[in-house]
Amino acid sequence: MGKHRIALLVGLVILIAIGGVVFLRGLKSNGSNSEVIAASIPDPEEMREIQATIVEAYKVGYMAHVTHDVSQFPSVFVDDPSVPLTPEQKEQLRRWLGTVPEDAGYLTYGIAGYYNTERLNRLSQEAWAKARAAGRDYLIPEDYLTPDELREIEKSGGPIPTPPPVVYQPSMSAEEYVKWKWENIRFDSVVIKGDKAIVIYDDHWFLYEDILVRRGGKWYVAGHKRIGVSRW
Repeated sequence: MGKHRIALLVGLVILIAIGGVVFLRGLKSNGSNSEVIAASIPDPEEMREIQATIVEAYKVGYMAHVTHDVSQFPSVFVDDPSVPLTPEQKEQLRRWLGTVPEDAGYLTYGIAGYYNTERLNRLSQEAWAKARAAGRDYLIPEDYLTPDELREIEKSGGPIPTPPPVVYQPSMSAEEYVKWKWENIRFDSVVIKGDKAIVIYDDHWFLYEDILVRRGGKWYVAGHKRIGVSRW
């Protein structure tokens, strides 16, 4: 009888372990094999909130490309001191702003990036308008540099900067966006530790790692970086 009880106990342990793995593997997005790791039993609702936040961040970012309106960024992105920008992001932010604010995080970086896109498009349009008015189909420095900038470059002997590039806009309109359902994300891994989550996902082009933090019961993207090419 003792052996039967031991065998039964071992069987139950194995079933529980298998059930746990099935539960973890069962939390999928669009049929993908998502893995969930947490300090305690994963909360399916919490998982859905984290995944929904990342999808919404994609949509908010896309909308900013279409409209240059970044007013919705604080609803999904946040600056968090525990999630610093990468060295590359800091350098890019320095080029955009001329400095890196001490408390700058991904929200600041994201807003600066979209404002820079709008600025480049405006400068490019103005430069080409000058060229067309002069009957040219090419740009010269006078089209995109001010007289003061040209004098400073001549005085310093520095090189002439290249013309501002045109940042091509997405083709989807704001009206089409309302009907849009994002289905191009496969979540590969979600690690939850208290009020912080590390998510690895594939958007069919690249592999990304996002760090989310929870504030007031809501999840926000505090860090985002590309870590590889799509494996999908």
